[in-house]
Amino acid sequence: MSNIVISGSNGFIGKHLVSKLSRNKKYKLIKMNRDLGDISREKTWKKLPKAKILIHLAAKTFVPDSWNNPKEFFETNILGTLMALEYCRLNKSKIIFLSSYLYGNADKLPTNENAKIKIENPYSLTKKTAENICEFYSKKYGIKVVILRPSNAYGPNQKKNFLIPDIIKKLKRKKVIVNNIRIKRDLIYVSDLVEAITKSLL
Repeated sequence: MSNIVISGSNGFIGKHLVSKLSRNKKYKLIKMNRDLGDISREKTWKKLPKAKILIHLAAKTFVPDSWNNPKEFFETNILGTLMALEYCRLNKSKIIFLSSYLYGNADKLPTNENAKIKIENPYSLTKKTAENICEFYSKKYGIKVVILRPSNAYGPNQKKNFLIPDIIKKLKRKKVIVNNIRIKRDLIYVSDLVEAITKSLL
């Protein structure tokens, strides 16, 4: 049985992932959530037992909030990822890092991962910076790293302020106001994203 740490286990994606992996007897899940402490603090990570794999989901994700509180996003998404990588370096663990869609208003859909990166908000800047740190740790410390760049995830139990739940809420009221019809995005259903994460364990 292999220990797997899941940071952000109580989040939208984390809950779906825990539900799937908990059915696999090969894995012992170590659920890391806010009750354990601040992920940007070293002492929080020292509370964890050694694990073969860390799935790093914990992050600040709501883009509008990143404009209002960039400091919080930098601390959580960048410093938190650095602490996660330090945990992996010390424990010789593999890390699966959930990055984000980094292509701005896409020139082409579906968007290829080799498309031009467009950093258009503090959130995407924190994710790209965290990716760079992951790549550095992989090259210089030999950490096994998998970086996933999912498009906008949606599905059951997502917070109401995200795109799809917000549209559904407005449709129920029979009034949908679209502020910008030129923005294009790929979308991914949460169970499909969980399946991609699961395959990255191998």
